[in-house]
This record gives sequence, structure tokens and C-alpha cells, in this order.
Amino acid sequence: MKDLISEQQFLLRQPCFPKKTPTDRFYFRLCNNLADIRVKESLLPGWSESVVARAILGVVGYFQDIMTDSGVFRSMTEEHHRLYGKWLPFYPTGDDYIPHELNPQDVRFMLWYTLAMNCDENRLCDPMDSEIRRAAEVFHSRLNQLYEDENTPVPEDFNLARNLELNNPEDADEVFHFGQWLFMHWYLLPPACAMTLAQLRA
Repeated sequence: MKDLISEQQFLLRQPCFPKKTPTDRFYFRLCNNLADIRVKESLLPGWSESVVARAILGVVGYFQDIMTDSGVFRSMTEEHHRLYGKWLPFYPTGDDYIPHELNPQDVRFMLWYTLAMNCDENRLCDPMDSEIRRAAEVFHSRLNQLYEDENTPVPEDFNLARNLELNNPEDADEVFHFGQWLFMHWYLLPPACAMTLAQLRA
């Protein structure tokens, strides 16, 4: 079966691009593993392959974030909790929700968010859509297997910002690189930023 997601698509979303890291191959394969599961289980039948590919890249990006505890998704949920008193938009969380760990509600949110933000025709899709819920459950089951597996590699390169001093001129180039990657290529911010840019051009 031909890969739905190309290596170039995956690498563009990695912090060390164009360099490759030891964990890239594992997470690239995971992307296409989820894509194969999607076909086998007949998930998300109403969505184009290009949109599904971007959504899977987003879900795997979230998983990489959680595996390395880089804190980007956790920062979003903590701020949402501070503002609105709950961890996520739309989806209820119980006492078993732990912000820095893999959660089924997070996977469901990321799948809805990346599908909606990458598809003009379905931007207003229902967060409670049953097909999105079913796909999120299947994807979470696979990710949880890997999360519990001590042999799953941790993508340490996702911690780019931990050793940076934002006000140190010597770190200026690295801070610029980090910001460019964070806003233009990584999994969480680019979908929303792309929508905003499209609105500005309209």
C-alpha cells in the first residue's frame, strides 16, 4: 500500500528539519500506520485524503509533544482551564484527566481541530461528530499501546526551547528558528494561523 503521508511532509513538521534525527523514522512510520488503520477500519469516509493526512500529522505531533513533555499542548490546556474552568473546548474531562499525559479527549480534540482547520468546506463541522469520535477512539487505542511501551523512542529534539534564553543575543538565531517552526510548521498553531492568513487575504 502506498504511503498516504510522504517523508517530506513529515520532516517539514520536525524541529530539526532539514536534518534528520534518530526518532524521525519511527514517528514517520507511525503516521502511515494510523493512515493504514484508517483505511482498514473505514474511518472518516467523508474527508479527502489530503485533509486526513494533515490531521494525522497533527495527531502524531501531539503524541510527540506528550512523549517528550515539551509542554506546548499542556500550555494550551492550562490556559484554557485558567480562562474557562475546563481543560478543553467541547469535551468533558473527569478526574482521570492528566494534562501532561496521553488523554483520549486530547486525541479527539486534535483530530477535530486539524480536520476542521484544514478544510474550508467543513470548517464548521460538529465537534461531536460520530465519525470523528470513532476515529479518535481507534487512534487513541493505537497511541496508548505505544505510550505504555517502554521501547517507544522519545523525540528529545522537541525540547528546543528548554535551553534558550529569549533575551540573550547569543540565542537570537535559535529563538528565531524555534518561533518559525512553532508558528509555521508544527502541529498546533499552523492550522489556525493558516485560517487567519486566508481571512486576511480574502
